[in-house]
Amino acid sequence: SSREAAEASLRVYTLGEFRVEHGGRKIASGDWGGGQARQLFKCLITRRSHRLPLDDVYELFFADSADAADSTLRTTIHRLRRIIEPNVKSTESVILSGRADGVAFRRDAAVWIDAEVFERLLTDARHAGDPLPLLEQADQLYQGEFLPDDPLEEWATPRRETLRQQWIDLQLELARVQEQRGSIDA
Repeated sequence: SSREAAEASLRVYTLGEFRVEHGGRKIASGDWGGGQARQLFKCLITRRSHRLPLDDVYELFFADSADAADSTLRTTIHRLRRIIEPNVKSTESVILSGRADGVAFRRDAAVWIDAEVFERLLTDARHAGDPLPLLEQADQLYQGEFLPDDPLEEWATPRRETLRQQWIDLQLELARVQEQRGSIDA
């Protein structure tokens, strides 16, 4: 919802384009550094409710530098924290949790992600007396493919396909509801 978006200090847009805003300021492409921090961040948002085990992180992002993977990962996590929480010490991060068993978003992190809101609107519409406003909000939120700049990243594919199918189902449901309304109004 727009209230949630206003309360979240970090806003992540993944549908149609990838964009991150912190405190209303867009994080520029150059701010991400070499790209590993950006890709790790994207991977984490595809599985926001799950910790990404360190073995998976090493395999996905540091397979070419196995010898230096541990220090490279620490550097990448440090950079990522500085990007998404520029005024917070790493040990006091309220968004990112990096531990010996993996990396994840903190469960209580105030992060607004358009794909999550899209899915929540669809779920809420199923239980609403009048689903049309929620369906229309979801339709407006879906601006295109999930992480369209990463079509070959295997970690993004399942989420992309799920969201695409939900969007197709949304189009069918919107047509059905609008047709019902048309026949009722006629």
